[in-house]
Amino acid sequence: MTKLGFANITSLLFSFLSISNIIFNKQSSYDQLTNRNNWNAYYDYIIVGAGTSGSVLASRLSEDPEVTVLLLEAGTSETVASNTPGLSETLIGTIMDWKILSVPQNNSCLAMNNRRCHLASGRVIGGTSSINRMYYLRGNPKDFDEWESKYGLKSWSWKDIFPLMMRNENQEDPERAKTGHYGLKGPLTLGQIESIDDRNSSDHKLMASFLLASKHFGYRNQDPNTGAYNTSSLLQSTIKQGKRQSSSTVFLEPFVKNRPNLHILTNSLVVKILFENDQQAIGVQFYRDWKQYSVFARQEILIAAGALNSPKLLMLSGIGPQRELNRLKIPIVSDLMVGENLHDHVGSLGLYFIANDLPQAGISKQQLKQYFYR
Repeated sequence: MTKLGFANITSLLFSFLSISNIIFNKQSSYDQLTNRNNWNAYYDYIIVGAGTSGSVLASRLSEDPEVTVLLLEAGTSETVASNTPGLSETLIGTIMDWKILSVPQNNSCLAMNNRRCHLASGRVIGGTSSINRMYYLRGNPKDFDEWESKYGLKSWSWKDIFPLMMRNENQEDPERAKTGHYGLKGPLTLGQIESIDDRNSSDHKLMASFLLASKHFGYRNQDPNTGAYNTSSLLQSTIKQGKRQSSSTVFLEPFVKNRPNLHILTNSLVVKILFENDQQAIGVQFYRDWKQYSVFARQEILIAAGALNSPKLLMLSGIGPQRELNRLKIPIVSDLMVGENLHDHVGSLGLYFIANDLPQAGISKQQLKQYFYR
């Protein structure tokens, strides 16, 4: 072997060991968030689900040092892979995903096995915000308004929720910041996707073609986060300095070390809400390391287990349609239409082609080293 060849191998080995050490240290910092193995019998608040909303609830409630909060999560901690944006596509269907499948569909998912849709749902600290594609898109204002007008959910209209969204945001795009539709001092940084923002990149040229085609078919090029309907726009991302911003990294990690009143338990699957005299919820039952435990709340139990698992937990606890609970032989606490009327937005996948040649994207060894050395 020549000296040059030996030097190249040595350099490659050194780079590999250095990056491995950085990855190990980063993973250790994620695991420290979830390494608790002891807990109290009573808390002021118990939150089921450390996902997109549960992490925020835990952070907000534990701001008061006199309040004790227990956050229960069925999954485990985030990983270096989950917080690396380029690896987001590899997370669906892994241990971080509940791997939920729909029943066979007649009008959708016709290309899927047995016509069953895969409904990605995060089973990890941060929930689906830890495994999604990191696009920032608010819900449709019409949905919020209907929750209040049709279903009587007071204080859930768009005008009520909009200021709370802004409280979380830190808009970095100067043009969007001027619109008054975004917050500027929140913990969640919103920015352009770098590869799209670069006018010479293949991604930018691809997106520009999409926007032009949308305009041709009558759709306005307008930011949907301003409350506009039926528009097309370049979305922003929740990526900061090359890393994913999940609900966990934004609302839990910066604070949990200095909040002894906030306890987080991972690998803890809540299976039942406990009631006193079939009326008042007093605690929850959960499994951890194949053992069953119960923990109790002095004030409230907050169910934040996601759009699919929250109604499931309620029904397992006896809150749901009487016919379903009777069929499953679950004692009835309250006959409510839990789990009914699920709405989900339409999405489509397909193959798209652009006639003109586009430059090929690539990642150099130097770029890889720069990313991990940040």
